[in-house]
Amino acid sequence: MFKFLVTIALLIGILESRGQTCVVKSFRWEDPRDVKDIPMPMVDLSGKNCAVIKVETRQKGLEFDFGAMGNAIAAVEKEGEIWLWAPVGAQNVTIKNKQTGFSCNYPFSTKLLNQSVYIMVLDLDTVKSQSEAQIETELINIFSLDSDAKIFIDDYPAGNTTYYGSLTRGTHIIRIEKGDQKSEKTVEIKEGGQITIGMSFIPNISTNINDEFPPLLNFEDNPEFPGGYESMIKFFKDNIHYPLLAQQSGIEGTVFVELLVSETGRVKFIKLLRKLGYGCDEEALRVIKMMPDWIPAHFNKKPCSRIFQIPVRFQLPKKK
Repeated sequence: MFKFLVTIALLIGILESRGQTCVVKSFRWEDPRDVKDIPMPMVDLSGKNCAVIKVETRQKGLEFDFGAMGNAIAAVEKEGEIWLWAPVGAQNVTIKNKQTGFSCNYPFSTKLLNQSVYIMVLDLDTVKSQSEAQIETELINIFSLDSDAKIFIDDYPAGNTTYYGSLTRGTHIIRIEKGDQKSEKTVEIKEGGQITIGMSFIPNISTNINDEFPPLLNFEDNPEFPGGYESMIKFFKDNIHYPLLAQQSGIEGTVFVELLVSETGRVKFIKLLRKLGYGCDEEALRVIKMMPDWIPAHFNKKPCSRIFQIPVRFQLPKKK
């Protein structure tokens, strides 16, 4: 049903309710190709741009308001979960329960993307909080050499590696587990843009927070497009369509795109680093989303995820 998306995220928001609080334990991106149980809403979604949010909760009577973007386009409630078709571009949601009176504005730290799937986990907590509390978050990427290692943030499950999302500012304990292996670290999330957190079961490997990605670990090789660099150049030449508006305006230049090549070779978490405008940014993203699976990077002879940057050049034909 959906072809692509970019992990958002882990945030912690507090919803107060008559002496008992309900906490947003996690909000993360999920690859739609791995989500098999998306129900069909009663509303016709033809021609509508929307993101899908699966809310895992035991709570009843919840309402979700996406602010200026409006309410959910459609919703399906099942035992233990609520599926929402949310407006694209929404950056926060207000969660309310009329029965108990709690309310919380929960920021995503990014815009919801079209045809993307997100998982929000709500749970009860006994810790009281201010109903007017301000929640501030930062984008994070939790990276591990071991594919499908389970991630826990402050002892709450947060999916499997690799994880791309958000986390509230402050101190958090991040742990990964796989079989009988465990690795844990305490991190301090501060204001200052996207943060990379490296996790490893291998001792004495520097995976400090805020390291730039290439120096994090000594990779044996980089991710590679099938057939190598020349094949990638041919792929772009065969598929890029120079936007008419850019041609008419005489626009040339380079769009810089960042992506993550997972340990399976899938291209994920695509985002623009430098824009050009005039339709070139959208065209660069469109073609990159068409890419086949890559050959992943390797560390210790094992495939692993790695962030990669691609410059997409738009150049008009030279006039004779």
